[in-house]
Amino acid sequence: MDKEYALYKGDNILAMGTIAQIAKELGIKKTTVAYYKTQAYQNRLKRRNAMNGNVRTLICIDD
Repeated sequence: MDKEYALYKGDNILAMGTIAQIAKELGIKKTTVAYYKTQAYQNRLKRRNAMNGNVRTLICIDD
C-alpha cells in the first residue's frame, strides 16, 4: 500500500493522497511531488532563504 501525503503551500493545503494522486490532481509529474520531500529540496530552500512559509511542503500522514 502506498503512503498517504498532504501537500501544502505555506499554510494552505493543496492536495492529499498518494504521490500519484497528488500529481494527477495538480497536473504535475510524480517525480516533482516526490522531490518536495527530499533533503535536496530542503537544502535548496535554505540556500534561497525561502523558508518564509510560502513554499511547497510534502508531509507524510500515513504514520
